[in-house]
Amino acid sequence: MSDSRMDFAGRLRRLDRKHRALSRGSVTALRADGLIVTKSRHAGPRINPRAVLMFLAAFFAFKGLMIASIGPEGYGERVDTLAAGTLLEQAGAIVMQANPITIWASEHVACRKKTPCDRGSHGVSYSEPSIGAYKTWVRPSATRSMSPRTRPISSSS
Repeated sequence: MSDSRMDFAGRLRRLDRKHRALSRGSVTALRADGLIVTKSRHAGPRINPRAVLMFLAAFFAFKGLMIASIGPEGYGERVDTLAAGTLLEQAGAIVMQANPITIWASEHVACRKKTPCDRGSHGVSYSEPSIGAYKTWVRPSATRSMSPRTRPISSSS
């Protein structure tokens, strides 16, 4: 009696497993003897190539932003510090090393700041803008009621 129950429980488990597999996707085929057979598609986890490319582009852009903000010398020093660390830090140093893509990205990020720069060099070189470039310009008639901090910078100073 218990053997028949175990057989029945085993058949139920197999049916449940087959039903779950077929619910994820199936293919039907007609065999030579006329029997229609349904088989599950064994599709493992698919990796979208577009997602991989977007991740890589974002990663290289991040590294380019880091080089542009810290500077190539400071970035190199930090990567060297990582290379002197533990095994995991050394792996991080290998991944974070500057390569031609990140150098190109850092040069283009630096040139987007509307400052003169040399795109031909492999180091980011640009001059810092003056403090007055960040002030907000307002109409001269509106300066009467404004505080001295928000007034436009005159050309004489």
